[in-house]
Amino acid sequence: MADPARRLLLRVSVKLFGLTALLGTAYILFSGDDEGATPATAIAPLLIELNTLQPAQAQRLTWAGGDLQLLRMRDDTPPLLFRDRGGTLNCPLSWHPPGAPQAPQQPWPGGFRDQCSNVWYRYDGQVLPGQVSSRGLQAVPYRLQGGRLLVAGGNGDNATQTN
Repeated sequence: MADPARRLLLRVSVKLFGLTALLGTAYILFSGDDEGATPATAIAPLLIELNTLQPAQAQRLTWAGGDLQLLRMRDDTPPLLFRDRGGTLNCPLSWHPPGAPQAPQQPWPGGFRDQCSNVWYRYDGQVLPGQVSSRGLQAVPYRLQGGRLLVAGGNGDNATQTN
């Protein structure tokens, strides 16, 4: 049997080792070393002349490192703006105008198809019933200026007119 002095020394050593490991971990997690961090850069807004977009026509755009789908179903309705990625496999979308014969729903009001999983979405971004995905398309905020220009960005508010 070990003598009590050696036991006490062993217990104190184990506790000090555990405390050192805990303090080292806490320092790493909460040190907040920002020297190597790059400053965030502002993303320029996306400005588009809407008069070039025909009714029931989708237009693929590139903005902020990703693709978007811009759609205006009728001249008297606000445009719709979605990320150009389906909800299941994150694949690009293809536009199918109203009346497309290959659409799974007839009469077809117009919409998108995920090019990898063949999931179909209505023009408003909602997934059709009976598809393998239940998640609709991701809308992107935007603002109309004078009814002509679309400004996409984090502070957009869909279908709001400003002059």
